[in-house]
Amino acid sequence: MTLHWQVMFALGVGLLEWGLAIRRTIAIARSEAILACCIVFTENLLGLLVLSMFIKQDSWAIACSYSLGAALGTLAVILRSKMVEKENK
Repeated sequence: MTLHWQVMFALGVGLLEWGLAIRRTIAIARSEAILACCIVFTENLLGLLVLSMFIKQDSWAIACSYSLGAALGTLAVILRSKMVEKENK
């Protein structure tokens, strides 16, 4: 995989992990222990995959892309929450 695709992949993983983090929080709040464990396992594997790519390529572009994906995921969650609040008023 070329560096360009690795950077795009890391961005996608960063975004995906925020979706998983939200679902994990819901699973824990609902005492869905098996689901929460499976989500944590998946999150850790994805994070380690990106870390492995970063170590092999020694490219800060991968690390920055992963962080940007996480930041955009956070922004998406906040914006979605605000939209839902407006709809419920």
